[in-house]
Amino acid sequence: MQFSFLQDTPYLYKIKTAFSREPLPAIRVGGIEKKENNMENQKIKIIEAKEFADKVKPLSSEQRKEINDIFANKHIQNAKCGYDMIGQESRFQGCDWQVYEGDLIIENDFLCNVPLVITGNLIVKGNYIDDAVGGVIVYGNIEVEKNIISEYPMLVVGNTSATGLIYLHYNDYSCEFLGDIQCDILFIPERDYEVFGEVKAQSFCYDDVGDETYMRTKLKEEAFEIDDEDKFLDPVALTELIYNGRSIYKK
Repeated sequence: MQFSFLQDTPYLYKIKTAFSREPLPAIRVGGIEKKENNMENQKIKIIEAKEFADKVKPLSSEQRKEINDIFANKHIQNAKCGYDMIGQESRFQGCDWQVYEGDLIIENDFLCNVPLVITGNLIVKGNYIDDAVGGVIVYGNIEVEKNIISEYPMLVVGNTSATGLIYLHYNDYSCEFLGDIQCDILFIPERDYEVFGEVKAQSFCYDDVGDETYMRTKLKEEAFEIDDEDKFLDPVALTELIYNGRSIYKK
């Protein structure tokens, strides 16, 4: 499959990471000013804007249409599993999306706090977390060495894989996978999503469907919130564990 704005010779670019326990200033990436998510006493890994800003460019109206056309050709009745999507606007949410051309390789944990279109593969040698209207649209595959914790848009033309948990939560953003999803645990509570490939997971739960026993056995108690004697997987607790360099798994 060819896309008009893909480069013939995509380059690899390795993102550096920064660590801070101080309140983080606003950064500017491709003309977008964002406040970094800061948690007290947390060790946060962030994209260095000075290293990344010159590697992206704004998403054009032609590229936006091309993306909508790619996913519009897929209909929920043909999906292997999923719910009706909440519309094309949920893909972009009015954000100023930036385009990274080629394969994007992250050598550590990745906090995606800028909405990115990646014309190649996204390879993360750690955890993937999105935040502050971040999110990704990927024309290749997503390969994450550890876990994916996502609240914002995630659209993938290829396959998506993680060795641990893929947790897709909240319900205001599009979540569409044209290829397979492979992971240990796939958990999708209260979120519209579509998977057109196969789901290959030890445990797959969405809303009230599926058995959460495996997930509750594998993940640390700190990753859950107790509410009226019910136990819920907590995205804030998960990210706190990751920001502190700790595993979300018991072993």
